[in-house]
Amino acid sequence: MIELKNLPIPITIRDKDKEEGAQNTEVGHTADAFPFTRNFIVQSLSDVEPYQPQTKFFLQGDDDEPLLGLKLTFWKNKTIMGIAWSHTLGDAKAFYHFTVYLSGLYQDLNAPEDRLPMKPFFPRHVFTASSKADAETAQRFQDRMPHLREDFTPPELFEKHTTMDATTDEIQIRLSGATLDKIYEKAQADDNQGLKLTTVDALMAYLTTILNQCYETPSQCVINTVDYRSPANATSYPSFLHPASASNCILMMYSDQIPRDKIHSIPAIAQIIRKSIIQGREPEFVEMWISFASEYLRKSANADRVQWFPPRDGECLVNSNYRTDWNDAHFGFKGHSKFFTSWAAERYFRVFTSNPETQAPSSKGTRSADVNFCVRRDLREKAINILRADFPEIEIDGVN
Repeated sequence: MIELKNLPIPITIRDKDKEEGAQNTEVGHTADAFPFTRNFIVQSLSDVEPYQPQTKFFLQGDDDEPLLGLKLTFWKNKTIMGIAWSHTLGDAKAFYHFTVYLSGLYQDLNAPEDRLPMKPFFPRHVFTASSKADAETAQRFQDRMPHLREDFTPPELFEKHTTMDATTDEIQIRLSGATLDKIYEKAQADDNQGLKLTTVDALMAYLTTILNQCYETPSQCVINTVDYRSPANATSYPSFLHPASASNCILMMYSDQIPRDKIHSIPAIAQIIRKSIIQGREPEFVEMWISFASEYLRKSANADRVQWFPPRDGECLVNSNYRTDWNDAHFGFKGHSKFFTSWAAERYFRVFTSNPETQAPSSKGTRSADVNFCVRRDLREKAINILRADFPEIEIDGVN
């Protein structure tokens, strides 16, 4: 059950110039300096925290905590808007639509309407497909969601996160459009099996081969966080595939097993990734997947247990925002706004379009990308050396 409450949205406002004058002693920089220690999209939590709203919606049992909070930090020459958005409200695409719509309202862009994203749509659909599935179909879908079949108590989950943080190190890279074009060419095969590969398919296939040169247990399954909404220009679709659906329209799509003799093949892995994404957007598959997933999630929620979403041994996970340019929410400063976030996990690839000032599009128009992931601590140097040997031009956070 989802209970709607008429709660205010908390907004915190800080004027740093008035508080501290020209010197921001709290984080050790002048008002004109870059407010974070990294010039990459994913920042350390300690750098982001001073600009985040203090919310508690992630705590169980606090039913009166708002699911959205805002914090505005002002200097004379810049403003940081920190947004705390509960996943209960929707996925990254829903959050993106919210921020762009907010930006448009700030600029008074109320006409023509196509200058703002589509108004959010709240579909009501009861998923019952799993109750009609035969035993073979049920087993096939259950095998596709091991991350949902296993759950943990909150203390157990906290311990897993603590262990991961203590044994892994982060790698953050920026790839220019030209470098992405090179990787895309490496993903092409004599026979692409009629598949139209994307830049991200090729990039994830390449990075999977990096992991497979480092870990003793290779990643033979690539999990993609698939947004199954219909394209904005679609003319026909089921209600639960509405392009502007304001919900969590994502599923974690497990690829077919990568054959052992193909774990270093960029073309083979890219094709396996693309096939899984295509399947993860077929309406019949989506309806069945959601139906089974709902059963597992409801069972866990009723038992006060939660799932562990980072990949397991032999897997890597992709969560790509490359086609979602967060700087569309520029509040009238197009080309000058910047987007930042935090959090990283082992063998979990987060992909973003680089911020405007660090953009280096290729002659083909391919935009540069920031990629963040973690590896086991003793493997970080090896992974970086492989990246450097393959593409010396790649920018790596903290590495000259």
